[in-house]
Amino acid sequence: MADQPGLFAERREYDARGHRFRSVLVAPVETPASRRDDPETSRTAEIEITASGDREAQQRAVVALVQMHPGATARELALIAAPGLPADATARYYAIQRRVSELSPQYVRRGDARLCRLSHRSATTLWPAEEGR
Repeated sequence: MADQPGLFAERREYDARGHRFRSVLVAPVETPASRRDDPETSRTAEIEITASGDREAQQRAVVALVQMHPGATARELALIAAPGLPADATARYYAIQRRVSELSPQYVRRGDARLCRLSHRSATTLWPAEEGR
């Protein structure tokens, strides 16, 4: 990975019998982080977060959180401190929401809505994307 900046390493995990049960992110998502009609400041922020590597770090963190806590809501995931995501839970929630939009449907799948344990409102659940989807 170090010799290929901008690429996620593929990591395969195996169960006790040696059967592969999970692969994690292989490549970063390079979709635009700002919209065409966003102000110039949003485009500048997009360039900065991508160039600094923070965007990729956040994508990795979100995929890892979703894999460790399948079926959680974004607000529930935001309670968990994770390397690559902001320290503040509110900022972490918004970072998770932004990255899920980029990672869906290739790496993160949006599931059915359920009552969030924190907000007590209906919220979409997040799941790891199935392999090969």
